[in-house]
Amino acid sequence: MKFVHYIKIKVLVCMSALMTMILFNGCNYFAKPLELSSEHFLFVATTQTSSIAEMQEGIDLAEEFYSTLANIIPREYELDSVIVVQLNGKYRGPGTYAYMDNQGTIQLWRYPEELGGYWSLFAHELVHAIAFDTSVKVGVYEWQSFGFYNEAWAEYLSLLIDPEKTGFPFYGFQENVVVGHWIMHGGIAIAKLRTSHEELNLSCPHQSYTMRASWFRFVDETYGRNVTLEIMYGGKEMTPVVVEKILGESLIIVDNKWQKWVLKHYASHPGADAQAASYRASISYYQPCQ
Repeated sequence: MKFVHYIKIKVLVCMSALMTMILFNGCNYFAKPLELSSEHFLFVATTQTSSIAEMQEGIDLAEEFYSTLANIIPREYELDSVIVVQLNGKYRGPGTYAYMDNQGTIQLWRYPEELGGYWSLFAHELVHAIAFDTSVKVGVYEWQSFGFYNEAWAEYLSLLIDPEKTGFPFYGFQENVVVGHWIMHGGIAIAKLRTSHEELNLSCPHQSYTMRASWFRFVDETYGRNVTLEIMYGGKEMTPVVVEKILGESLIIVDNKWQKWVLKHYASHPGADAQAASYRASISYYQPCQ
């Protein structure tokens, strides 16, 4: 009898473990793999995380973005021939943010539709991934100063190629209204974001991602596209000395000019204060960095 009871308990334990696995993984446990490719992309998903129709939507958008970026990035900076995009299902909070992994694969999660769904942060991650192999060869990921400029450039270009995006970090609010608000708020300065990138990048995301993108827009529009391309693709580590030589001015002067430029645009934007208040209300959970 003891042996029979042991068998029954063993079976129940195994069934319980199976049910737990199914509950935690949902239908992914039974999901079938999906793949869809185009000239420059391979989209990978499962029947639980996406569909062929949705993947086709992503492929079409990806090729459009790729074409636009190819006309911005210098031709001598070789772009990746195939970029892998993994669709991982519903966004579930911390740990499921979009990112490019150390193999150059873009990892995406589906955000609410009002924030852009799977494509909410796709443009930003594509800027990172589009020339990943060349960037590895150049050694940019070993540069201590690379983080600030890499993230600034990715967000700025994502706004150029996907200007209607409604997700992080601007959530559809006007760029100068958001950045002007942060400047007037008196929190972290752009110089601090540059020198303390690893510390502040993810701990102060609503300030870091918006302010950096705005800074690169200012440099691009004020000093010229050739200057921004030289900073990003010139093959030299972005030390203050190198960047200041490219800009022709000290970073202190450029940062001050950028701040005045933003505040001028903020002041001329109708209803800026009310829009800034709405923006802050939409991220009421966020505690600004000082």
